[in-house]
Amino acid sequence: MLATVWRIAEMNALLSVDHARVNVKECVLYTTLEPCALCVGAIRMLGMKDMRYAARDPAAGGLGLLDATDFMRRGGVHAEHLGCLELEAALIAMHTSALLSIHPGNPAIEPWAAAGLAGVELGRKLSASGELRRMADGSGASIAQAIDALTRLNGQVEEEQAPSLPASGAATPSPMVLLLIGAPASGKSTLGRRLATALGMPYLSKDLFKETLFDTLGWDDRGWSQQLGSASMALLFRSAAALLKAGQPVTLDSTFYPQLHEPQLRALGERYSCQFVQIVCTAPGPTLVERFERRALSGERHPGHADAASLDEFRSRLLTERWDALDLGGSVLTVDTSSGELDIEGLASSIRQLSKATR
Repeated sequence: MLATVWRIAEMNALLSVDHARVNVKECVLYTTLEPCALCVGAIRMLGMKDMRYAARDPAAGGLGLLDATDFMRRGGVHAEHLGCLELEAALIAMHTSALLSIHPGNPAIEPWAAAGLAGVELGRKLSASGELRRMADGSGASIAQAIDALTRLNGQVEEEQAPSLPASGAATPSPMVLLLIGAPASGKSTLGRRLATALGMPYLSKDLFKETLFDTLGWDDRGWSQQLGSASMALLFRSAAALLKAGQPVTLDSTFYPQLHEPQLRALGERYSCQFVQIVCTAPGPTLVERFERRALSGERHPGHADAASLDEFRSRLLTERWDALDLGGSVLTVDTSSGELDIEGLASSIRQLSKATR
């Protein structure tokens, strides 16, 4: 298998283990790039419980599969982003440069750029300059010289991307990111739209992007819905980054999962010095199930979501899973949406006070 098209690093590592002597369930798999769908499946089938990855991959990463079915969830695989943004940027830069050397204008890097991953622009500069390639082809350059070249090119990228300060030189207030957290059918979208209007903030929703893609590309089954869901999250984070770069606040509405989305949100926080305020929408499990079933069968949502096909899956999840605030720091407000009565002005006032207190 090592000599076939399946020769992927994670697969090679798993195949090289002497399974008669090593219990892989007690091992931790470390990988540079987020594992692909094939590797995630293999990790689950082998019963591994722990993996660490240095760089996210919105193009071909398969970690979303860990939450795709009951079988995958029962595996209890814990995937954790290492959280070193400098290492991630360096890896993305090297992958970008390598892909562009194979095919100039390679579309494979566009999902990385759309997700706002640092390192894409550096990779483009590395490819255009050819400097590392010349070093690798026998110039006798040392590792230190290669690092110096990376550092210099990265400095150029940061200088080009740095937002300009106001003419007075005064620091600008940290933009706020208002996150709507909670289970499907917990009332996130209803509350998020009304709060954003009351606060005068842009409102971005995964479903708004997703339904636009449905209308443009068409819709099919649950699998297609999940593929467009991943693309919609990439658009959500890219759009949020554009607003934050301009110093604007933003409201983000989606079903956020800690292992998938905390690293991307932390990256936004570190890059744009934004403050997070989380609104956790809650309701009893039976209420969530009743809402989800009614929504799925009423036709009120876009048919591309294929909600009816996922009724059985979500019934158990809505009754048993927790949908807590993310580990991001900042403020957390909990709103019980079970009655349907929402104090929008009271919530908006509380959020304004939190914003003032953290400036």
